[in-house]
Amino acid sequence: MLAFFTTLAGAGLVGAIDVVLGSLWGSSPPDPRQRLFLVFAGNAVVAALVGLWAARRRWSPETAFWAGALLACGPLLGQWIGGIWLGLPLGLLGVLLAPRLRLRGATPARALLPFAALPLLAPPLAWLALPAARDPLPKPPPPPLAESTAERPAAVSPDQPDVVLIVADTLRADALLEPDLDTPHLDRMRARGVWAAAGRAPCNQTLPSHLSLLTGLEIEKVGMRNNIHNWPTAQQLRERWNCVPVAERFRRAGYRTAAVASNPLLSMVDTRAGHQEFREGFETWDGYESAEPWRAVVLWMNDGSWIGYLTNIPGLRPLRNRTLREILDPNRLRVYRRSVREGERTLQGALHALDGLTGNPQPYFLLVHFMDPHSPYVAPAPFRGREHDSGQPPAGLGTGPEWEYDAIVELRQALRQGRYQEREQALAAWLHDLYREEVLYLDDLVGRVAERVDASGRPTLVLFTSDHGESFGAHLQVEHGGSLYEDELAIPFLLYGPGVPQDRALAGTPQLVDAARTLLELAGLDTAHTDGRNVLKDDLGRPTFSVMLGRIAVGDGRWKLHCTASYGESPEPGQYDFVPVELYDLESDPGELHNLLDQQPELRRSLEQFGRQRLEFDLLPHLPRRKIPERQQENLKDLGYVGGDEETPSPEQP
Repeated sequence: MLAFFTTLAGAGLVGAIDVVLGSLWGSSPPDPRQRLFLVFAGNAVVAALVGLWAARRRWSPETAFWAGALLACGPLLGQWIGGIWLGLPLGLLGVLLAPRLRLRGATPARALLPFAALPLLAPPLAWLALPAARDPLPKPPPPPLAESTAERPAAVSPDQPDVVLIVADTLRADALLEPDLDTPHLDRMRARGVWAAAGRAPCNQTLPSHLSLLTGLEIEKVGMRNNIHNWPTAQQLRERWNCVPVAERFRRAGYRTAAVASNPLLSMVDTRAGHQEFREGFETWDGYESAEPWRAVVLWMNDGSWIGYLTNIPGLRPLRNRTLREILDPNRLRVYRRSVREGERTLQGALHALDGLTGNPQPYFLLVHFMDPHSPYVAPAPFRGREHDSGQPPAGLGTGPEWEYDAIVELRQALRQGRYQEREQALAAWLHDLYREEVLYLDDLVGRVAERVDASGRPTLVLFTSDHGESFGAHLQVEHGGSLYEDELAIPFLLYGPGVPQDRALAGTPQLVDAARTLLELAGLDTAHTDGRNVLKDDLGRPTFSVMLGRIAVGDGRWKLHCTASYGESPEPGQYDFVPVELYDLESDPGELHNLLDQQPELRRSLEQFGRQRLEFDLLPHLPRRKIPERQQENLKDLGYVGGDEETPSPEQP
């Protein structure tokens, strides 16, 4: 067996040279354990196979040593010169040539036997002993603002206010009203203007809600049902509804327009398919198309390691995409690194934009989208630990903040199986505490934006809201996207600035689409072909309407009706298979636990009729089929919408 171990020794020696050179020349993957693992694990597999062959053929120790060394030289040369197409044949050629080199006695193979331990021990030690990278992923700096220009299509009145729209992703309405949750900045903002105990989101996911918000169109006119659903084209929205997005209306009126958007989904619109963009009308768009470090690892691995060569074999690709990824870039760490301190990047982008915008006499419209408190709930110090003992998560979970991911996965799987016992309740309570800490962090971030706005001394309208809420175990739901209960639809809504009364609760329920019309009217801009109402002067008592895939919810004051709604065989708008299934009295039953569907037949019919009327304008049957690019699928997966531990719902097709 000496030939076997000397083969490993040759591969181990060259592997050590590979790791050292890569470290010195900066070509390693960001996490040092990744290169150690991949180089030595790959060398171990192929060297072990060649070593068994060498032992069977009774090669001398020197021949076997050089066979292992030349085998490992293939990927080393391949990563610097020609990739797999050079590395693979060079490595195999080295094995074939080694017996012909007649190097017996020319190399002290036995003296180099300790290197045989490297391919065997380095991979497990690299994984167990070296800490995985936990630093936040690098974010690009804010882009420069578009140059101000006097060539504007409309004159700007000197008394027109600046406008700031702040959207907090996934913020529940009740989070701002909890007496034990200290949100001083948002409390002060609420006291400066009008507010609602709860507004209503049109959808329980980000993309449909934001399309409604930024186009000023009701959700059925947008047609989307969730983040992976078919997407309306800009041409469709213009031709059917004369749509002019909100930012474009401000731009045409002479406003400077800028946006800071932290959710990568908002910046990854398929413009080649003609999809309606979120950035239309914004002269400057500071978006974040999040990096995927695993892609860089795979690219290097494909060219520079035997693991990469082997896992390019079609039957072995799942080993790379699942097993290796979880070993080298665990989901919990990957999602954590992408999200930790994301709010800081958004804040710096917002302050950068405000500094540039307020330095010019023209009024401006600024959208600031905070990803917080969207999962993962990884608030940084000093907010982490404020709402729970961060060192004592539920049993079985690690103490680092990245273990929040595993808690969500475990809870989601249990809820899908209908379990919500003591263990699941503990997980939900722990996650809700982490979420509250994210709200504390968000309060600080939003407060710093408001302070910078105030420091300019300019008259400014500020509207703060969210796109949807979040669930923590109620109705066997976690996170969002699974139901139309109030946990996922009730959102904050507050507005202050010139012409806005102070510390006044709104009568009725403002809807997200109302934000667009309200801001446009208060700024004195044209609102033709926009939906919604001005929350300061219009009656907000009309019914609400929200959608998800296969379901709708209609609210009217204290009452809320849930219906299933699918097209079945009919392609015509409004011709739904429409079935009322739940009716709740939100005043006496805010948790939507007691179904009164059979006790209120007249009310049920009235709300059902309203839902049918709204669906007469549904754009869904006319939306083009959507193919989601691979990179966007990765972002959707990391955000918990598709793949991995999430079931992937199929877009509803008429």
